[in-house]
Order: sequence, then structure tokens, then C-alpha cells
Amino acid sequence: MYALCMVAISFFIGKWMLAGFFIWLLGVALIFLPKPRRLQGKHISRLIFGALFLIAVQLALTFDPRKVEHGINTDDVLAILVMALLYGLLHDPCPVSRLYQKFAAQIAGFSYTLYLTHLPMLVFFSAWTNHRRQPSGEGFLVPAGILCLTVTYSYVIAMIFEHNTDRIRKRLETTFGA
Repeated sequence: MYALCMVAISFFIGKWMLAGFFIWLLGVALIFLPKPRRLQGKHISRLIFGALFLIAVQLALTFDPRKVEHGINTDDVLAILVMALLYGLLHDPCPVSRLYQKFAAQIAGFSYTLYLTHLPMLVFFSAWTNHRRQPSGEGFLVPAGILCLTVTYSYVIAMIFEHNTDRIRKRLETTFGA
């Protein structure tokens, strides 16, 4: 039944959106992939650094879409490389510092709000500044400023809403007796 619903929905959302769904599924697949038995210590570090290197190369190659876009779906390539990076990070036995743990928790604390709010803000700033070009050496400040403002906006929204979800839920439960 679910498969039939997915096929029916795929006719309405189009190829581009369906391709994005399969990229999203790569992230879900990380939950089900087995923990590597033979990859230990420096091997996982090599996997992580190799994936980071490949991501950097892939991004460098796709910086000018005219160079790479011929027959290669760069979104899929980048998704697979990021999945390899996340797989390595998930199974990395190296301990991390308290400072990094604190920073990671802070960043993760507003990632959902960032996910929800970034696109409307980027579209707004892009339209407002009439800046729709790829970032380059000479025009780097405008996109960097837009990025900083977008992340700051998302963080403020998270502080107002996402970080108060449990407190508001408890208040509603006590008020309405749920």
C-alpha cells in the first residue's frame, strides 16, 4: 500500500523532488548499515579524511556548473560522499574534547529550525539584494553576509521556539490535563 502511494505521489511531485527523496533515504540508510568490523582507528580516520577530500574535490569541480554538469548528477555524487563521511564519523572510535561536544550540541540544538527556515531567508535575501550568482573571489562578501544573517536568524528563531518546546508542552499538559 505504501509503495503504491509513493508511486502515485511521485507522479505529482516530479523528478527533481523524487531525486531529493532518494538522497534523503541515504541518510536514513546510515541507521541500518552495520558497524564496520575490520575498520579500526586509523582506517576510519582515513575513510573520514578521504570522504572529506572527495567532497572538497567534488565541490571544487562543481563550482562552475559548465565544467561538470554534462551527464553527472552532482547532487547524487555529493550525497554518496557525505554519506561515506557520516558513516565514518558515526563509527570513529576517537574521543572528542568537551569543547567540541558542547559546540556540537549547541549547533545540533537548532539544526531543525535551520532546516525549516534557511530556504525562505535565502530566497528573500537573494531577491532583496538581486544577487543570484555563484560566490566568487570578488563577489564573496554578499553571499557570506547572507549566510551569516540566515544562520543567525535561524538561531534566534530556535531560541524562541525550538528550545522552549518541552516547557510549553508541559504547560499545555498541566493546563489541559492531557
